[in-house]
Amino acid sequence: MARDFAGWLSSRGWTVVTDSDVVDIVAEKDGHLVYVEVKAAGSAPGLDVDTAIGQLVRRMPSEPDRSVSFALVVRDEPRSV
Repeated sequence: MARDFAGWLSSRGWTVVTDSDVVDIVAEKDGHLVYVEVKAAGSAPGLDVDTAIGQLVRRMPSEPDRSVSFALVVRDEPRSV
């Protein structure tokens, strides 16, 4: 699923890094940076989402920065989160 979302970003002009140590995807376009955590259906959906949110929160700057965004990508199906 991360590969599909990275491809979608890339097709829209984003520069995409998928081998980041911090989150699943880091993408940049026109000076805007987005950190993306991708969660597929797992054995503990609620816990997986909590973990993903924590991973994103750790990347948030201490001061407001409109050039940085955060995204959580999940499957569009029942009980995926």
